[in-house]
Amino acid sequence: MLLDPKFGTGSSSRWSHGLPGQAGKTIRIDNVSKVFRGSSGSVEALKSIDLKLEAGQFVSVVGPSGCGKSTLLGLIAGLNSPTTGTINIGEKKVAGPFTDVGIVFQRDLLMEWRNALDNILLQVEMRGLPKRDYRDRAMELLDRVGLRDF
Repeated sequence: MLLDPKFGTGSSSRWSHGLPGQAGKTIRIDNVSKVFRGSSGSVEALKSIDLKLEAGQFVSVVGPSGCGKSTLLGLIAGLNSPTTGTINIGEKKVAGPFTDVGIVFQRDLLMEWRNALDNILLQVEMRGLPKRDYRDRAMELLDRVGLRDF
């Protein structure tokens, strides 16, 4: 887990570890490959990946641009499906977006017409949940990173 140094890391951190509802679960990637097909041909982004990530284990995915790092993370989160193989979180096969998984993309993907609070609450909106139930928590998160006024 990587955090801004001013917030700290480890068990003394103010941030919880693990994923809500998924904390303490193993991620297992078995024979996963991903091929993207387009009008100009196919690109094999990942080939025969086998990996077991134990609960609480810290893992870094490192490699040159275009080697499949983001593709692998997108597959684990359920944003894309593997061409071959399976991914499980705990005993559950990843077959679509895992709502307990958050991803920080390489570049910001904020909706410029929304303020910071509304960008945070977008997932609440998309799931049809009442904003009022999540507003205080969102404001607390904005406070922690010095963005309350934005």
